[in-house]
Amino acid sequence: MNPFQKEIAIAVQLVRQAAVATEEIRRQGIRAISKKDGSPVTQADLVSQAIILRGLKAWFPQDGISAEEEIGEGDKMALLEKGAWDLLKEPEIPDPESHLEAWVNYRGNPSGLRTWMIDPIDGTKGFKKGLSYAIAMGLYFHGRPQFGCIASPQFPNADGTERRTVIAYGAAGMGAYWLDPRYDQPLRIKIPLRRNLTELTVVGSRAHDRVNLCARFMEKAGIQKILRMDGQTKYLMVASGQADIYMNAADPVYGIGYPWDHCAGQAILEEAGGRVTSFSGAPLNYRQEAESPIKDAEGVLACGNQWHERVLELVRELRASNDG
Repeated sequence: MNPFQKEIAIAVQLVRQAAVATEEIRRQGIRAISKKDGSPVTQADLVSQAIILRGLKAWFPQDGISAEEEIGEGDKMALLEKGAWDLLKEPEIPDPESHLEAWVNYRGNPSGLRTWMIDPIDGTKGFKKGLSYAIAMGLYFHGRPQFGCIASPQFPNADGTERRTVIAYGAAGMGAYWLDPRYDQPLRIKIPLRRNLTELTVVGSRAHDRVNLCARFMEKAGIQKILRMDGQTKYLMVASGQADIYMNAADPVYGIGYPWDHCAGQAILEEAGGRVTSFSGAPLNYRQEAESPIKDAEGVLACGNQWHERVLELVRELRASNDG
């Protein structure tokens, strides 16, 4: 029996529902305000988080929650219009306005043995531009990400000719799977083997490659091809074999981002045959103050097991030459 059967069923249902809502909001027109740190939050972030957290409250009330967004009355009135409210209505909940703040701010059981790490829209800047983004649900316990489920609307084909919504999930010991509207059954995904380092493709952030690390690494490794995109869609690109290496150097203020920026993607990628570490080779540190950035890593590297150590070696050489 699959020990994650319930988590898979509920998470797939929730990210699919959230993806339909966020795409409808994009069609209606996106409204955004700035958070205290200057980053944008849209009505789609709030609707997506409300959908996911009300579902987790109903199905997994014993678990803790770590999630990106918080809402106050002023945010609610500034962002949400009738069309957005309608996306939250259920037959038994005709008045979502009265529930929104409680849904978005729900944090579950603070003493729970498991923690869901939720990013309702990972890659908000891409979302606003009509590009790919991720809706991510990761589950952390026993010292590591154990389960992840990601919906990626506007997911690109390798040749860039088509965009569609895909859903992927991975569970510890169970493998990683791909749900695609073109197929009836989940497809098992595994990172393909490559013969030469120079054949690999790098995927990097549009906004956060602050030291141009990807370009410097590619020059050193003799790699020619790079893709740029936002959010945890990068993890799905590597897990599905459309890219081979994701790397990002730490920011002085925000480190490598928050736990919800990596938890779901790491669970999926590792079950597809990859590895996720800091540039030192150490595991990412999810054990920290709740909802704080991961600041004790020089950067994050995600790629297949076949090339992970070699890529780490090259990154260390780059960092050593830069320090020198």
